[in-house]
Amino acid sequence: MSMHHRFQSDSPHGNVVFNFLGNPAGELAAWGAGNRRAAQTLLQGLQAASGYRCNDVYPIFFLYRHALELYLKAVVHEGSVWMGFVQKEWQTPERLFSDHRLSRLLPPVREIFESLDWTWDFDIPGLRSFDDFAAFVRSVEEIDEKSFAFRYPVTKDGTAALPHHSVLNVFAYAQSMEQVLCILDAAVTGIQEAWQSVAESIDETRLMCGELSP
Repeated sequence: MSMHHRFQSDSPHGNVVFNFLGNPAGELAAWGAGNRRAAQTLLQGLQAASGYRCNDVYPIFFLYRHALELYLKAVVHEGSVWMGFVQKEWQTPERLFSDHRLSRLLPPVREIFESLDWTWDFDIPGLRSFDDFAAFVRSVEEIDEKSFAFRYPVTKDGTAALPHHSVLNVFAYAQSMEQVLCILDAAVTGIQEAWQSVAESIDETRLMCGELSP
């Protein structure tokens, strides 16, 4: 499907396809990965620079924060499929796609991990337990609760998005984010493999029982 003609070109180079698979909710992790790679690219440029302006760095904070939100929602969305197999009373959190708060996703993430018998000790200092993981997520939310602080200098009512002279180190922020995003990216893949394995087992059972045609 072509979009507005103004944004078309005679050359296919630069073309980007949206909603490629027709399953947009299933692309949450892919979009998270895209934001993460964009942040990495900007960070590499910053590391190579002899100086920088603060406003050139703000997008890195937003991209990582947005990647974290997308990955957490991907874990919950993909995990909901898994939980539907093993726990029929499971309810996907309300407003999963419209609420930008991060801490509300912690209980379902923990329940999904525990259902899969995954340990929270990733042999990473500061991430040796669920409490460590939750503390990190809440620390990000304390700075940017609704995904506005790194996008706008002001809130909806015109007040400051962050306190006067707030200071964050982008390299420390990125290092922590990379550790957490690596874990969440692997979790999404692990969840998909788990429920696909269960689905295949169910299909094989039905086939053996004559419910499906080979």
